[in-house]
Amino acid sequence: MDKQPVFFCVCSQKGSVGKSTITILLASWLHYALRRDVLVVDCDAPQWSIVAQRERELDVLERNDRYKLMMVRLFKRTGRKIWPVVRSTSDEGLQAARAYLAAGDREADFVLLDLPGTVTVPGIFRLLAQLDHLFIPLKADKLVLGSALSFARAVDEQLVQNDVHRLKGLHLFWTMVDWREHRLCEGNNFRFFILYFPAT
Repeated sequence: MDKQPVFFCVCSQKGSVGKSTITILLASWLHYALRRDVLVVDCDAPQWSIVAQRERELDVLERNDRYKLMMVRLFKRTGRKIWPVVRSTSDEGLQAARAYLAAGDREADFVLLDLPGTVTVPGIFRLLAQLDHLFIPLKADKLVLGSALSFARAVDEQLVQNDVHRLKGLHLFWTMVDWREHRLCEGNNFRFFILYFPAT
């Protein structure tokens, strides 16, 4: 494994903010649209929703000629096989990624980790400290927003600003925005949904 991938995840201390969905969309966008090699490590035990979805997709492809033809056309158009996903746990996610990449000289530009819906799982902060970037979704809900900002502040103070750790960037973005409230977003410069948490 000569190429050194960028390790990152979409992480939240609250569930039901779309972490796994965003991870899948990001992986597909990077892999198919930007033509970058991607590995997804599903650490969201015990449901492993991304692994379960991939198994359902493969089952549908096996049984349905129409979807099989669509997959062949996608491959012919992009030259890209389906991006790989590995099942792991949060405390072994990085080791699982490195073991997968080391086997058969596989390479990746990006490794995306899908973590559990809570940061109270043992080993989460240790894992976050070893990533390159962390993306935190913000939901327009007072309780969720307050909790997400407190979590972001703790990560910034303990990990990003500490040179001992690898984590270089903390990025906040809006998710599940009700477009009827678009004036609120525009008025606060949130139109493009990306916020960068200060690393200083």
